[in-house]
Amino acid sequence: MEKKSEYIDTKELARELAVTPETLLMWSNKGKFPRPIKLSHKTRRWKRATVENFLNQKQIETKVG
Repeated sequence: MEKKSEYIDTKELARELAVTPETLLMWSNKGKFPRPIKLSHKTRRWKRATVENFLNQKQIETKVG
């Protein structure tokens, strides 16, 4: 069993969420998704725990709302 990294890159996260990398960045820029950690001009990573917490919270809001 492969251990998942603490951080996830844009392409991998987009693939897991079934959206394009551009959509992820648009959501992030509009405040609709957590912001990535910027490592360089072209390199961004999301903290996996932050994304999972965000998605779990959205599921709770959807069920309650």
